[in-house]
Amino acid sequence: MNKEKDFSLIKEANEAFCKEAQKITSDALFKILHNASLQMKCGYSRADK
Repeated sequence: MNKEKDFSLIKEANEAFCKEAQKITSDALFKILHNASLQMKCGYSRADK
């Protein structure tokens, strides 16, 4: 049994898993920040003086 091949397969699977996890996390963070920004009040008021 070639242990080097076994580790390369594990490394490849780990990299694919990490790439997918990063994509899902990035998408979720974008949605959260987008929804939060829609609820923010960004306007000028005369009371701000």
